[in-house]
Amino acid sequence: MQRSPKIALATPLLQTAKLPKQQLNDTTRRTSRIVGTSLDASSDVLTIRMELAESQSWMEVALFNMLGKRVKDIYRGPAQADDSVRDFSATVSDLPNGLYIVSVQGSTVRLADKVFISR
Repeated sequence: MQRSPKIALATPLLQTAKLPKQQLNDTTRRTSRIVGTSLDASSDVLTIRMELAESQSWMEVALFNMLGKRVKDIYRGPAQADDSVRDFSATVSDLPNGLYIVSVQGSTVRLADKVFISR
């Protein structure tokens, strides 16, 4: 007569309590970012929208061509961080169509994004 093996049920090693649901942004750190760029073809105005996580004692926003040459200064000066999106604008009627790099450099931030100018 064969004996059947005893099977023990696994017991959890650690009992955990149910935790409340966390908000989506509980652990998300706010960072500076370029939200987007837009070109108004009728007025040739390029607008760069961005959020700043912290105030900058100095900041510059510039446009570079694909050869790395600075072709347009858009903003230079201090910038305050707030909860809203900031707009920086410049007329680009003197620039030919093509691909450009928007560069944002500040005391604690460095960002870049591509912009295509097409009229």
